This record gives sequence, structure tokens and C-alpha cells, in this order.
Amino acid sequence: MTGSVENNPGPFALRFYSGTTAALTPLAHLLKPGLSTYGGFKDTVSERLGKFSPVLDELEANRGDRKVVFIHAVSVGEAAIANPLVSAIRSRKPDCLIAISTTTFTGRDYILKNFKPDALFFFPIDLPGVMRRLVDKLRPDCFLDIEIELWPNLFRALVEAGVPMALANGRISDRSANPPSIVRSVYRWMLGSLDALFMRSAEDVERVIGLGAPEDRTHLAGNLKFAACGEPPEIEERDRVRCMLGVTDENKLIVAGSTHPGEDEKLIEAWQKINADESKPDSHLVIAPRHLEQVERIAKLFKQDGVKVELWTDIQAEGRIQDGVRAVIVNTIGELMAFYGAADVAFVGGSLVTRGGHNVLEPVAMGVPTLHGPSMANFHDLKQVLGKAGLIYEVADADELAEKSLKIFDEINLSEYRIKARSLISQQLQATDMIADWVAGKIN
Repeated sequence: MTGSVENNPGPFALRFYSGTTAALTPLAHLLKPGLSTYGGFKDTVSERLGKFSPVLDELEANRGDRKVVFIHAVSVGEAAIANPLVSAIRSRKPDCLIAISTTTFTGRDYILKNFKPDALFFFPIDLPGVMRRLVDKLRPDCFLDIEIELWPNLFRALVEAGVPMALANGRISDRSANPPSIVRSVYRWMLGSLDALFMRSAEDVERVIGLGAPEDRTHLAGNLKFAACGEPPEIEERDRVRCMLGVTDENKLIVAGSTHPGEDEKLIEAWQKINADESKPDSHLVIAPRHLEQVERIAKLFKQDGVKVELWTDIQAEGRIQDGVRAVIVNTIGELMAFYGAADVAFVGGSLVTRGGHNVLEPVAMGVPTLHGPSMANFHDLKQVLGKAGLIYEVADADELAEKSLKIFDEINLSEYRIKARSLISQQLQATDMIADWVAGKIN
């Protein structure tokens, strides 16, 4: 399908974007000292401006006749999705090489910790010359764009090189579904450049076709997040975490993950309401903020209410929590799933404030009844699927959070909940196979 840029130069807005970014390329190089101090670019500016990582030279030197699959995974969420997808591709094509680009340091760190592509590098700034040189160096045999990262100059370079392209785990947010009219033609061109679009939900299929995606290349595949969600912990691991937190069989554990300012206050208020009911067992609260710089602020919130609180790293150092402490703040990265797996109730943040929510599938996959607030635009598909199955529950404020937590304690059998959750997840696993089969067909 993919044709040459000369035969299909694209709409005026696309040509204007490419021309403008080409003209700004010298300015980007002049701004290198300033960009290097920006946290998201620290020590990587040269690589992002086209001085590519040596790993790409190594890939080129050792390639031989092998095929290269180029995957772009922006950050941690997309990297987690890429993990089972890479495994599925390699099971079909063991000799192929996988090159993954990521935009963030956290995305890179996740990949380094969890799986090993043949090349891992930072995604360049979308400048036309840089993107052409990247495609020339990689010479990919196909390209997978995870979720919806549409970079016009990258797409032009891939189209020009005749590289088959697909969107994996495609989603269209409420905002993206109604782009400004000035960029609609660019969206239409980029979506039309894709050979396949594997969308997460029926709503995403409808939205992407409305933006200009060819209907015959758009597929309802399901959500790759279901393949990346993992398994509930063994009883021994669950008991180990609960023991370190001082939670007994008579207690309940509430774990709030990915929280933002404005939510922690409501969580503490709800937790105190739960513990004010003397007819109910005592509950413990773990808060894992989305950003670690919030740890000190949350600790002050507890202390203002006269509540003893301990940091997770201090508990790890001692082997268990201090006597009388029932509140913990997680000040590490990468351990949230273990806490979810030990919980009786989970709350997923970014949803009681206007942030669009975070991944409610993570605690559900750990077998934990899960609460969220009304702001879930970023995960509308998961909200729809999991909500319809009765696996997640919406709350509007601290009062409702306390009320529904108590109801879950009283009414939900965790063993039955886990069976229902795993059954739903198993029904959603077709996406990985569909996309891996497509890749295998393109790199024969």
C-alpha cells in the first residue's frame, strides 16, 4: 500500500509542517545547551537531534539478512504493552531483530528491567532530516506505532521508504476525536498511510474511521494492556507484603495508586471515616503517588491529622512496619503491582481530579476490587469493559469512597472476584496474536 512521497506529497498543512520544522532545525541545534537542562531531555539532546546511539550502528553491523521490526513505545505504559508483543513476534519469527524507540527515561528503564530488544534508543525530535536518516539507518521491514503517536515527518520518511506501518493498541481520546480543523487533513493523511490499524474498542474504531482511517484496514483487536497485566501474586507473596505492612487476617488493606494532589486529602479523609466505624475491622492505607516529589507533601497531610505514617523504604530497611503505624507512603518506583496484589480494595488515582485517570486494569488483574473517580477519559475503553463486568466501581468523593470500600469489605468474595477477572482477561487476549500475525506476514 505504502507509496512514495513524490506521488502523494500530502495536504498543504503537512507540507507546511515539514517545511517549518526543516527551517527550524538549525535553531534546534543552537538551543542544545538549554534543552540539555530540561529534565525530559537530560544528556540525550544530541541523540534526539540525530547523533544516534551506537546501538543502531551495532544493529546495522550485525544485521546480515535478518528482518528489523521498528516499534515506538512512548513511555512506561506503552513499553509494558510492547513486552508481550515482542515475545509474540519472536515466537513467530525468532531470527528477526527488534528495535524500540522510547521518549522517556522511565520508558527506557522499564524496558531494560523487563525485556531485551536488539536495539533501544531515544525517539528523535520530529525533524525531517533527522527522521529520514533514522529510517535510512534502521532500514525497518515494518513499523509498529503503539497507541497513537502520530509524527508527520517520521511517517513521511517511512512512506518514502515503502515501510509497512501499523497502529497497535490504537485509541482515540475525547480530545483527539475532535481535532482543530487545520490539522484534520494531516490526521487523514497519516491514518491513510497506515497499512493496518488495530484498535482497542468499538468506540475507537468508530472514532478513527471518522478521522479518516480507511475502514478496510481498521480492525477491532481488543486491548493489548490485557496481555501486559500480569498474574495475581501467590498467597505467600501476598502474605509477605501484608506482614511487612502489619496487616493481619482481621485487618483490611486499602492501596491507592498513581494519586495526584487533591486526591490524597480525600483518601485520608475516607480512610479515617472507615476506621471511625467501630463495628468494622481496622484498615491500613498505602498511598503510592504518581510522582515521587509528592511524598513529602503527603506525609505532612498525615501528620497534620495526627496520624503516624512511615515510608516504604524505611519498612524495607527494618523488615516490617513500626508498631501502631497503619499508614504507608510508597517512595519507590516499580512496586505498585505488589501492593495491589496484597490489597483488599484498590483506588486508582488521576480520577478524582481532572487528569483522565490511570490504568484500572492493573489492580483488577491482581484480583482486587477497584475504585476510581469520574475522570477516566484516558481509559474510557477499560472503564467500559471492566465496569460492565462489575469489576470496577466509580466514586465521586471521600464519603462515597468510604461507603463503597466498606461495602466491598462486607459483600465481595475475593476468590470469586479473581475468577471473574481472569475470565474476562482471557477473553481479551486476541490483540497480541492479531498484531504479531500481521508483523510475521509483512517480514516473510
